[in-house]
Amino acid sequence: MYMKDFHKDRSQLILIAEDNAGDRCLIEEATREIAVSFQLRFVSDGVELLEYLNREEPYQDDGLHPIPNLIILDHHMPRKNGLETLKALKQHEKWNRIPVIAYSTSQNQDVIGKYYQHGVSAYIEKKTELSELLDTIRFIEDFWFRIVNLPNPYSFW
Repeated sequence: MYMKDFHKDRSQLILIAEDNAGDRCLIEEATREIAVSFQLRFVSDGVELLEYLNREEPYQDDGLHPIPNLIILDHHMPRKNGLETLKALKQHEKWNRIPVIAYSTSQNQDVIGKYYQHGVSAYIEKKTELSELLDTIRFIEDFWFRIVNLPNPYSFW
């Protein structure tokens, strides 16, 4: 078998920047339905994501707010959109090692190209149907937490 041994210890964390409460609920429902192996945390936009990573109030407690293994960014967010947030992440000495997935309804090739130009790991079309979202989450879990060897986020923190 080519996949790494897989344990349901929920030690991996995905941090998702998503401002739409309906989309957050749909993602939470999908992850519960398939009993994912990772933890999930949400922030409402890019500014809050950077506050989380900077350990600003209320994110100082590492036990409650662990460093993510993977970040997912919505493109359309208030205050700091996904592309602006990606640029900030990739310019930071510690954060630039965390893989980032852009997750958006936009299929504009110029937008997609800019994400890759600035170092996004993947650009995925946002799914609105639960069955499609389940497939996407299974793929993310399989690829990022079973196949890929991610660094321990605390090794560079």
